[in-house]
This record gives sequence, structure tokens and C-alpha cells, in this order.
Amino acid sequence: MNKRVAMVVAMLGLSATLTGCVNQVRRGNSVVVIDRVPVSRSLNLIGHSVDEELIVAADENHNAIITAGKGSQDIISVYLNHEAINKMDKSLSKIVEWGDIVNKEKIETRKFVGSVSTSSGMGSANVISVEFASGGNGELWLGIMTFCYINPTAPTHKFGTTCDREIATYMNKESVIKLKSLLAKVDDYSNKANRSKSKADALLQ
Repeated sequence: MNKRVAMVVAMLGLSATLTGCVNQVRRGNSVVVIDRVPVSRSLNLIGHSVDEELIVAADENHNAIITAGKGSQDIISVYLNHEAINKMDKSLSKIVEWGDIVNKEKIETRKFVGSVSTSSGMGSANVISVEFASGGNGELWLGIMTFCYINPTAPTHKFGTTCDREIATYMNKESVIKLKSLLAKVDDYSNKANRSKSKADALLQ
């Protein structure tokens, strides 16, 4: 974990226990998958193949749910309310903008873009930290999304040093753009989830 991500985690390890310091999310009961975004868990695979995917879904409360860690015990699902969706969209837009700049100016860098954090009100918090990195004189660039689950009350939790669970994923330009497009569809799929829930409520009494 780099220093900037660690700082975000340290702050949220404390704020997860304080009302109003993270976005509170009212999770829905009906979830509809929108689509999947190919990503990598290894920098060596960027531009060649993918070994992971993010699952993007919506619930009837107009939350987006982004899940990382397919096929592992360390799966992390982050619920994003309307405010967090907008913040994530801006971070993804910034990645694409910076990608064009570094490619034109031949810049190699790694920069923190932003983060979103949400809580269901149970004392724990889920965080997505977003970074940008470029190499090869700006010809190659990627977005880095680090998923972090923090539970300050867990016996194994070490304040300010680690996530209780962490998954780092790497996205090329196509994946960044696809994730942006899927977040824009959350409201439409949320309505589908709401209709599904209403139907279930009517039939299953």
C-alpha cells in the first residue's frame, strides 16, 4: 500500500466509527447486475490479458455496487450512493484526461486522484482509492483502483497501517471508459431492481 492510500485508510479507520464522516448507504434488497469490467490484478498483464473483473450492479435504492475479488475469499463489494457515484465518475474522467496529457507530453508519473468511502452504519467502512500511473514516456497509462475493507472493531485490525481486506486492480483506457458508462446506467437498472422487488413483495406473501 502506498503512502497516499495508507493515509486515506488511516483517516477512515477512525472516521468509520464517527457518524457523518463517511457516506452512509441504505442498502437495498434487490440487486441487478449491469455488466462486468475487465481489469488486472498484475501490472505485467496490462495491455496483454486480464485476470480479473469488476462486477457493477444496482439496487432499488439507486446505489451502485462495485465488486472486486471474483473467485476469491477476499471479495469486497462497495456500495456507492448518488454522491459517491458522482465523485467516482469525476475521478474516472480525470484519469482519461490525464492519460491524454501524459501521452502528448511524454510524462511518466504516479498520482493520487481521489477516493470514495461508504458505510452501512455498522461501524465498518468500504473504500475505493483511485490513482493514475503512466510509463514508457507517457505511451502507457492506467488507472489503479484499490478496494479496502476497514473494520476498526475487529481483533486483527491495526489502526492506520493496513486494510482488513485489500484488493488492488489495474485498468486500461477501455476499462476506465466502460466503468464510467456503467455508472451512468445505475438509475435505469435501479428501476428494474425496484420492479423486481415490488413483484416479489406482491407474489410472496
